[in-house]
Parts: sequence; C-alpha cells; structure tokens
Amino acid sequence: MSIHKKALSTITAGLAIAISTSVSLGQTRADFFAETKISASDDEAWDMFGGAVAISEDTIVVGAKQHTVNYEYEGCAYIYRFDGTSWLETKLIAIDRNDYDYFGNSVASVEIL
Repeated sequence: MSIHKKALSTITAGLAIAISTSVSLGQTRADFFAETKISASDDEAWDMFGGAVAISEDTIVVGAKQHTVNYEYEGCAYIYRFDGTSWLETKLIAIDRNDYDYFGNSVASVEIL
C-alpha cells in the first residue's frame, strides 16, 4: 500500500488533511480518498493554527504562532501522530516564552531512521 499526500488546506479553527491511497490486489486496483479534520484541543479563533505545517510519514506538526495562554501571542506547536486509528495530540510550548515570541511560526518534521 502506498500513501500519497494529495492535498492540504487550512480551515478556520482546524486543518484538513486529505490522503489519497491506492491499493493493488492482484489484477484489481482500489483507489479511495480519506479526509480528516485536525483541530487543537484548546484552539482559539486568532491562534493562527495551521499557519505552518510539516508532514512526515504518520506525524504532522502544526504551528499556532498567536496562541495565548500566559503571554500575548507566545505561540505553540502541536504534534499529531497517527496510531493506526486516530490522531494523538502533543502540545509544545517554549520554556522561556514571553510576549510576542510567535513560537510555532515555522515548523519542521524529520523522520528518524
């Protein structure tokens, strides 16, 4: 089975991940299309969730540079890992965060071999 990322788009307060999959079984080929909406568990309207996105295999990193908890626009990033059934969320924040840090403005994901 091969999985190809076909489309990626930002939606208000969420991120749509579209995956196109082709499966070859002998002489029969089945194509199907799946779409999943990923939202931060604590997303707010002006967080800029999805402003930066990185995808690597079964891991998605999403930035939310204007996320505010203790400081104005301190920012954060979310890591989503697919466990075979659902997407599991881990939230990253800077230890030394401050006002206008915009953490999550840029994100990357690297597969470790």
